Amino acid sequence: MSYPTGDRNIRMTKFKAMGVLLGGLALLGAGCGSGGSAEVYAIVDKDPVAAVNAYGYYDEVQQVGRVKTLVRPSDIHRSGQGVDGIPVLTAPFFVTVDEAETEGVLIDEFYGISVKDGETRKFYPLQILAWHEIVHDTMDGAPIIVTYSPLTEATGVYRADGAFGVSGYVWNNESLMYDEATKTLWSRLIGRGAYGSQAGRDLSTIPFELVPWEKWREAYPEGRVLSTQTGYARRYDRSPYGGYLLSRNIFFPMSQPFVAALEPKAVVSGIVVEGIAKAYQEGPVAQNEDGLKQEKMGETNIVVWVDEARGVLRAHEAVDVDFRSVDGEDLMDRARNRWTLDEDGNLIFGDRVLRTLVPQTMFWFGWSSLHPDSHLYGNVRGKGLGDGPFEIEEGEGVDLNEDNEIKVDASFGAEATETEAQ
Repeated sequence: MSYPTGDRNIRMTKFKAMGVLLGGLALLGAGCGSGGSAEVYAIVDKDPVAAVNAYGYYDEVQQVGRVKTLVRPSDIHRSGQGVDGIPVLTAPFFVTVDEAETEGVLIDEFYGISVKDGETRKFYPLQILAWHEIVHDTMDGAPIIVTYSPLTEATGVYRADGAFGVSGYVWNNESLMYDEATKTLWSRLIGRGAYGSQAGRDLSTIPFELVPWEKWREAYPEGRVLSTQTGYARRYDRSPYGGYLLSRNIFFPMSQPFVAALEPKAVVSGIVVEGIAKAYQEGPVAQNEDGLKQEKMGETNIVVWVDEARGVLRAHEAVDVDFRSVDGEDLMDRARNRWTLDEDGNLIFGDRVLRTLVPQTMFWFGWSSLHPDSHLYGNVRGKGLGDGPFEIEEGEGVDLNEDNEIKVDASFGAEATETEAQ
């Protein structure tokens, strides 16, 4: 795991390092083209009379005229791209690890999405996904989509019957997907249809891991890597959102306020157990005594730890097990039993299996807006290490004064200029 700042409590985000190392491009968006001028359809200009919950969306699907929605229509914003302005990859081309190295674009510390397709491990670099957001592929013969929303750092892998595209709309700064069959807008953040005939329907999620390229290629030298030979002329060694990734600015309004405990674009890994949301910073977990964090959320015992061999923060149910330490990519319990990872990321010892809990990784501003009552295990500015529910007192948290506050940058869709890919 790389901590470019020299402080393990502050991890470089999974893609924002591009802005530091390579410089960024100021683009209208990742499409680098005029994109579609049409919209999936116009968003209605009236909100339901019901109030949204504390998480910024409705407890039950609402109807406005003939339209179903799970979110306030007024919280859905045009990105400036238009439908399909960001081109998705529908015929991905994969290469060997050696061939990917020969392409000379992938950087060791930068992350990608790792999935298992039969006996083959596949790696989808965020360096490529940042420019396309959706890759259509297959897993065990069934169609899937591999997705990434760079403005929130949200990722997801889903079963997908039919074609999906980038809608040209955002909600809570997340680029919303749409499916061609029903024109429903889908959100990774809430894992459901957000607006349209399938609003409220769950996305069919597939487990995956976010892994640095260096760690992945060492672990899976026979794996297959999404190639930069995409059919599009793009600078995959650069971020299409350079300045954004390093600033406090966000492009679009949020449905809920930001909780100023951490820097807005600090990366956290969050889980929800028994209705309790908790976000973890990777550095404090790795630095914790014994290299892990074991606790109870509601009535459920869990263990959170950093798998240094893979560069992955992991979480598992820990039923009737008291863990003692991390040993490489295994965990040792107090009875000195060694728990290993199976192919699905579960912890196993003998015939016992502890189910994996897949954390949701995103920028803190997105997580805290979606989970304003979230517990936190991380270093709160001016407060120190926090563990559990918290309140920001005077002099604590990120100082968001008038000169230093998060500002909504409307120029993303109105004034930013298109830059030709070199």
